Amino acid sequence: MTAPTPSPAPAHAPARGPIRRFMRDQQVFSGIIGAVAAVLATLAVEHGPEAVDKARTTAEIRVPASIDRCITVEGTASVPDRKKLWLVVKTPTGMFTPLQPITVDGAGRWTMTRTGIGDDDEAGQEFVFYLIALPQQWADYLAEIDKRDPLPTVAMLPPDADVLDDAHTMRTGSQAKCSPGQRGGS
Repeated sequence: MTAPTPSPAPAHAPARGPIRRFMRDQQVFSGIIGAVAAVLATLAVEHGPEAVDKARTTAEIRVPASIDRCITVEGTASVPDRKKLWLVVKTPTGMFTPLQPITVDGAGRWTMTRTGIGDDDEAGQEFVFYLIALPQQWADYLAEIDKRDPLPTVAMLPPDADVLDDAHTMRTGSQAKCSPGQRGGS
């Protein structure tokens, strides 16, 4: 019995090896780009340009797992068109304290060092930081109440606020005074 001889591959057979993998990878990449473009176009048509801005927005808040009264909060963000960024904190009582407007540098980074968090009786309780994007009129409103009251609180976030990120942290018992440029309380 003789072994069958393999027949030669047809001239039109697909290339094997690195070229085939490269072509397959290019097709997958093109498909992903096409899908993302289709989603953004659908958002723009069905929900307006604000939905596209929100889909393109990236944000991150970095807060330690536990915090003292006076802290520095930092993060990264891209600012949606026609929106302003604010950092707010939700206290254990459920109230929101606007901390300050956020200015993002050219590399997309921001830092907030102005605030003190919590009172003596709030040690061991959770605080939640929110980075929000809101229209100019709501940003102006938060700035105005911040000027009038050194420790402003509001019952809810502004209705047009988009929460870009949140970070949960626990308050320690430290009641150290805040350094200049920071203010105590929440």
